[in-house]
Amino acid sequence: MAITFSDLVDYEVVKSAPYVVRRYDEETGFYTTLFDNDEQSIAEAGGLGLQLLGLGHNGHIGFNEPAPEFPKETHCVELTESTINANARFFEKKEDVPTMAITMGMGDILAAKKVVLAATGLAKVPAIRGLIMDDVITTQNPSTMLKMHEDAVVVIDRELADAVGYRA
Repeated sequence: MAITFSDLVDYEVVKSAPYVVRRYDEETGFYTTLFDNDEQSIAEAGGLGLQLLGLGHNGHIGFNEPAPEFPKETHCVELTESTINANARFFEKKEDVPTMAITMGMGDILAAKKVVLAATGLAKVPAIRGLIMDDVITTQNPSTMLKMHEDAVVVIDRELADAVGYRA
């Protein structure tokens, strides 16, 4: 029997990763746990060693969209129109694009021993400028929360670095 890369990722990452998946029940207003391998499991494993993140056009990390505040733990989030539009390229029809996502909370992300954020492209200029070129930390650009982490690394391409005026 051949094992595909997808099978390997599913087994090694998805099934063994410490996380929790919940479904929101509109009738009751409560979340139902579908898969429970939660924050306690992360803590019992000694915490996350590495958190690898991408960056959304609006500065979201891990689908933690701009908001007045961020949940600490894994949660369900409504995606902004900006994020929905950015992900539309992965779907045949716009109505197929998810409008909600399950994501780790900002507290869990910031608790990782090391955080690496990678970003490319000129659409990320405002978010990256806010992250690396000024001292402001704001929930309106969630990536700026990484300024509070003692071991965060930001990797950007030359085009993006030039556009924000970053010189190494």
